[in-house]
Amino acid sequence: MALDIKLLEKLTSAFGPSGREVAVADLVSQELKTMKLKTKRDVHGSTRVTLGNSGKKIILAAHLDEIGLISTYIDKDGFIKASPVGFVYKEGLFGNRVQFENGTWGVISSEKTHPKPEIEMHKFFIDIGAKDRKEAEKLLPIGTFGVFARDLVKAANGRVISKALDDRIGVYVLLKVIKELASVDLKDTVNFVFTVQEEFSGLGAATSAFGIAPHIAIAVDVTDSDDTRENKYLNMRLDSGPAIKIMDASLISHPKLKEHFISIAKKNKIPYQLEVLPYGGTDAGTMSLVKKGIPSIGISIPTRYIHTPSEMISSTDVENTIKLLVAAVKGKIGGAL
Repeated sequence: MALDIKLLEKLTSAFGPSGREVAVADLVSQELKTMKLKTKRDVHGSTRVTLGNSGKKIILAAHLDEIGLISTYIDKDGFIKASPVGFVYKEGLFGNRVQFENGTWGVISSEKTHPKPEIEMHKFFIDIGAKDRKEAEKLLPIGTFGVFARDLVKAANGRVISKALDDRIGVYVLLKVIKELASVDLKDTVNFVFTVQEEFSGLGAATSAFGIAPHIAIAVDVTDSDDTRENKYLNMRLDSGPAIKIMDASLISHPKLKEHFISIAKKNKIPYQLEVLPYGGTDAGTMSLVKKGIPSIGISIPTRYIHTPSEMISSTDVENTIKLLVAAVKGKIGGAL
């Protein structure tokens, strides 16, 4: 199962910071339409398609949004101050291009380049080419959302580099899983939910889980791949398979779900690894808190340089994540509890 680069490129290049996910949701709906599947979209923009109509209710979620910026202040010379939308690694901001929702482009610089500036957001500004504040206010009103502009490229050994792989690669995986399962007689009712605002508040996961009230919730997202340093701290690696989440800062996965996914991986000879991430969180953590509590777990794609404009994944990890989820859903995942 080769990586569908054209589809992934469409997904990653679409404009979609938290709160502005419409273009990505439209792409998802279009792709599902080619499979003759109808989607539902809620008031906030989370998009859903359901397969099966028996057994237990399951949510498989991936988030549409990416990290971004929002303009907050314009100085007298027309330079823009901005705040992050979601967590952004500030160390690599200098020189990055920013694309704004109204079509304006800019480049990030800092108040002092030599010596290196303190790495604080207020020390950076965005140059949109404006001559002064008056022109900048017309080109870029306060409160305009932007994203980092980086194209998808293929690297060596099946690796892919792009902005927004967190979590467009999760969106890609769910689309491929749906395609595999669209004509299968499923033993559970599986709600594939493409959520909004995961990077900001978890809004889409919370409202979707509340409305569906599933028996089990699974979030497909990325996790930190700690394989570039000598002094390693985390277990996750590229090319070692999907990571079955044990814990992150938002969730301790339900132990029966963890064991269930491990048994499925072993039975189907799918390589896997175990994820313990002492920081961060996913939609799984949000969904676990809804109503009386929903047994939840995360299935993660190892990713280098998370929350930067140049994230890196392995195509074999993506393929194996799809295989694991297809096998899990086919095998009546509702029976895990």
